[in-house]
Amino acid sequence: MVAAALKNTEIPVKGAVLFLPWDSLPDLAQSHYWFLPARLLARDRYNSMENLKNFEGRVAVLLAEEDEIIPIRHGKRLYDSLTMEKKLWIFDGASHNAMPVSPHLSWWKEVMDFVSGQSQNQE
Repeated sequence: MVAAALKNTEIPVKGAVLFLPWDSLPDLAQSHYWFLPARLLARDRYNSMENLKNFEGRVAVLLAEEDEIIPIRHGKRLYDSLTMEKKLWIFDGASHNAMPVSPHLSWWKEVMDFVSGQSQNQE
């Protein structure tokens, strides 16, 4: 996962694009398996909030409004925890497997301009 790689890299990273991210794997598991103590049973943490805590680059967070795999609240919780320069994109009506990802779509340029520092828009 990108967040874990950013935590441990010695290579300077100017920005990151988080595509359909989650806050932590135990919290995501608990959403799907609400009837079990899934948060306690999850062995892998994959805690994006913790892994990104000291990242100093820009972060673009892309979420699908109707994501059935990673409910949007997990991505929003991650976004809210970020303290660096960040920007949020929410794709209205999109589901996890129906994100508009064609490289010809205009939002890609907006995202890449943001993470590269060519855009001064901050949210």
